[in-house]
Amino acid sequence: MPLTILHQDAHYVAIDKPAG
Repeated sequence: MPLTILHQDAHYVAIDKPAG
């Protein structure tokens, strides 16, 4: 699954991006 890296505050959060 493709992962989307989001920059929040002072840390990185990796979430799985749903297909579509």
